[in-house]
Amino acid sequence: MLRDLDALSDAEVRTAYEQAVQWFVATVASMPDDRWDGRATEVWTVRELVAHASRALSLLTAHLDPPPRRVSFVGRTGDTKALLARPTPTRRRDATERARDMLRDLGPDLVGAVWRLGDDTLNRLATTPDHAVCTTPLGTVTLVDHLPGRVGELVVHTLDLRRALGDGAPEPPALPVEVTLAFVLALADPVPAILALTGRIGYDVFA
Repeated sequence: MLRDLDALSDAEVRTAYEQAVQWFVATVASMPDDRWDGRATEVWTVRELVAHASRALSLLTAHLDPPPRRVSFVGRTGDTKALLARPTPTRRRDATERARDMLRDLGPDLVGAVWRLGDDTLNRLATTPDHAVCTTPLGTVTLVDHLPGRVGELVVHTLDLRRALGDGAPEPPALPVEVTLAFVLALADPVPAILALTGRIGYDVFA
């Protein structure tokens, strides 16, 4: 039975992020050499998508670095809802440019760079309490409330990579998938979500 996002414990949310990072890193490591410049989505090549998804790791540590301030977003979807409510007509173009910058930062050994980034991120997470404050461009949120959005980002993009990889792709772990589904449903407008799940319309909660 699908649980509400708020019914998941802080420990489960933390574990879901850890497992999502490990799955993402394993999927990147499984990518054949001849797939990197192929299409992963309409927007991204595999290489670009790996760089874009890697920001779900690098930004977590970056958001923990500034001195903590009073929390401005409460709840596990608060910061994401604020981001989606912000008028950003160039969001997709900006995301593409940031991914290309990240790709340059990761360097030519993309698999090794992602492995090291995943290791560094999980080490930082292991020494950071649940209610440490993350400072994002829009405001502040506790770590444990920030994690579901990062889990969702990793799961969605690793599923994209898994489709590009084809046979032999690592199977998705159950807990990150559950957290992502609960997170997406918490963001969704119920009526369009029902219509989309029954094949009647296309609907993107992040559009």
